Amino acid sequence: MVFDVAYLSYLPAVVPRNLLVDGNSALSVSASAADVGGPGIAGGLVQVLGAPVVLLVDAASFAASVVTLTRIGTADSAPSDAGPPVGPRRQVRDGVAAVLRDPYLRTISLEAFTYNLFAQFGETLIALYALSRLGLGAGTLGLCVSLGSVGALAGAVVAPRVVRRFGFGPTFVAGTTLGCVAPVLVPLAGGPVSIAVSYLVTGFGVTISVIGSVTLRQSVTPAHLLGRVNAVMRLASYTAIPVGSLAAGLVATAVGLRAALFVGAAGLLLPVLVLLFSPVPRLRDPAVLDPDVPGPGVLDAAPGRD
Repeated sequence: MVFDVAYLSYLPAVVPRNLLVDGNSALSVSASAADVGGPGIAGGLVQVLGAPVVLLVDAASFAASVVTLTRIGTADSAPSDAGPPVGPRRQVRDGVAAVLRDPYLRTISLEAFTYNLFAQFGETLIALYALSRLGLGAGTLGLCVSLGSVGALAGAVVAPRVVRRFGFGPTFVAGTTLGCVAPVLVPLAGGPVSIAVSYLVTGFGVTISVIGSVTLRQSVTPAHLLGRVNAVMRLASYTAIPVGSLAAGLVATAVGLRAALFVGAAGLLLPVLVLLFSPVPRLRDPAVLDPDVPGPGVLDAAPGRD
């Protein structure tokens, strides 16, 4: 969690603002490729070397990551407008105020919360539904789920080209729509094909949506507030996950598995509506948003002492 907040906040120091979509896409490509290849490589190594040795190999991979991080040549200097140091309570207040006062940050924060809530709602029930009601084997279900990583890899690869062709806002909305509509195929499924297609399309759309959300956050937030904003938004969106799991159990107990999956699929329309009734669809290029121009947005949370 600490690493995620740090690298999302550090990327704009490495990548020019007009290339943030490309930078975030590259990071998504590497992460998706690891998701696709990692389990298979791990299984092969366990068979050849044994599980204890593979755990040591895994630990060494983190050491290799540290080495590559130390080779980044861009200095991590504090922005000139950061102001005097502030305490943690003031930092939290500044992060919350930044998210609440900026229309773009409010939008993507609410979009992420509603998506995580209802996506987790469905994820909690899918395995039980597929195994007990559809009679799928664990291996078949695992293969269907793994196609989500394949879709994510494809989405990360094509995202920069689609943004350049159709514009940032329309691409963000379209990716979110794909990722939110595809899960309805699960309760409609009569077999593994529909579930596999659902995961494939969801991975593709959600990855484009996440790249758009992160890029917009980095574009609109001043450098001295970006870490606080990332931390607040990550906390808010992750809070939805346990709530979604709890709600799924309660609803499924009341109305049954298949009906509960339809409820979750219907709830996934909310993130799309959040984006449609916001300034995001009209945004062609987030690079035009200048976070250093004072206005009704994030700079209302000015730096200062706690």
